[in-house]
Amino acid sequence: QFSGERKNKFLSTNRLSDCNKVRAMKIMSSLIMYYHLQKSFLGSYISCQMIEMSMDYGHCEDSVFGAAAFAAALVTVLGDIDEGSDWGRTTLSLMKMYDKEILIPSIYGTLYGNVFFWKEPIQSTLEPLAQGIRVSFATGNVDFAMANTIIYIARSFNCGKNISVLTGEVEVLARQHGNHFGNDASSDTPVYSPLVQFYLTPVYNALHDLERGDTKDPPSEGEEASFPLDKVRLVNNDDVLKLTLKTGQLGCFHTILTCETAKAFIFRDMDNALKFTDMYLEHFWTKDLHLLYTAIYNIFYEALVNFHFMRQTGEERYQLRGENALMQMKKWSTHSDWNFKNKLLLVEAELHYTQKDFDKAAICYE
Repeated sequence: QFSGERKNKFLSTNRLSDCNKVRAMKIMSSLIMYYHLQKSFLGSYISCQMIEMSMDYGHCEDSVFGAAAFAAALVTVLGDIDEGSDWGRTTLSLMKMYDKEILIPSIYGTLYGNVFFWKEPIQSTLEPLAQGIRVSFATGNVDFAMANTIIYIARSFNCGKNISVLTGEVEVLARQHGNHFGNDASSDTPVYSPLVQFYLTPVYNALHDLERGDTKDPPSEGEEASFPLDKVRLVNNDDVLKLTLKTGQLGCFHTILTCETAKAFIFRDMDNALKFTDMYLEHFWTKDLHLLYTAIYNIFYEALVNFHFMRQTGEERYQLRGENALMQMKKWSTHSDWNFKNKLLLVEAELHYTQKDFDKAAICYE
């Protein structure tokens, strides 16, 4: 409905002059945010209404957010990566007509967090997300600072950023977010930040283990001092994982699961790696949920871990799971060689190795 010439019409319309319709667009922007928090598909429907109103009556500042939300819905809800990316570029073109700095936190977080990474190098999305964090703090927009931080840190982790550098960034961001919550007025005790507790603490713990090269010994007092652990109630990743699952905070649960799966695989703790991939299979892959970028890495480890256990046990169920993951990666790889080809070749090599076709495995490994 909104492709081709209609997309061009969206950019060519005049600015919206009807004050009542401008107010209506503002309300619809707020509703999109509300329904996103409620994990409802209604936000996607409202973004369509905003696009249609902008085409019929003219665009305004909130049209930019509506277009970004529409692009994200095309990708995450409908799985239409190509059309979503096109609408993302259209959104950035419209954004140039308005006060860019005000829009950066919401637009960059939406587009670079949910849309562009499927076709463009994932590493290229890091700086726009970092800019979204900086502008959010500068303008006092804590909600979008949290959203951009979650995506930036998770993506930096999965992109293989230097562990020491990323650990330092996590520490700085944790202090920044913690400071915005301050102390309780009645008791003068620290008020913990949900972001620091449920996202940054688990990532920090995983990075700390990876940097030390083990998970056995607790960090020393000096090592802990730079991370604001006084701002959180739970320090152990297992405890945070259990609480997020118990309370239905699947976004937090997903983030921790991704970190713990990667860490277990790197340390060759394959039993725990399988446990975490089983959790992903149960709570995410078999459910009708939005298409998230972290799924790339969950599916990647799903394949590697299950092919490993197929070789160890000979049970066909592991090979079936690995092959299903491989098929999904092949679909995604059509959008970006840069992001997927290296992972796809490794998974194909593992499949050939599992099938004892060592010549083909060697070609893929090389």
